[in-house]
Amino acid sequence: MLEETQIIVDGSPMKLLVATPQGSERRPGILLSHYQHGLGPFTRRNAERLASEGFIVVAPDHYHHTPGEPDLTKRKLGL
Repeated sequence: MLEETQIIVDGSPMKLLVATPQGSERRPGILLSHYQHGLGPFTRRNAERLASEGFIVVAPDHYHHTPGEPDLTKRKLGL
C-alpha cells in the first residue's frame, strides 16, 4: 500500500511517500531518495515495487522548501 503523509521539518511541511507490504510482521526498511524530478511516478513505482518485495519504504520530498516550484534549477537551490 502506498500513502502520502507529511512531517514538519524546520517549520516547513515535508511530504513523505510511505509504502508498506501486506501483513503485520516486522519488516526491514528502506529510505528511498528521489531523483531530480521529485516524488513523481518513477519514485512511486519503485516504492511500490520494493514494498511488494517485503520492505517498508519511506521517500521524503527533498524539495519541500520550494513547494510547487516548476523550475528545476530553483527547486535544487532550495536543497
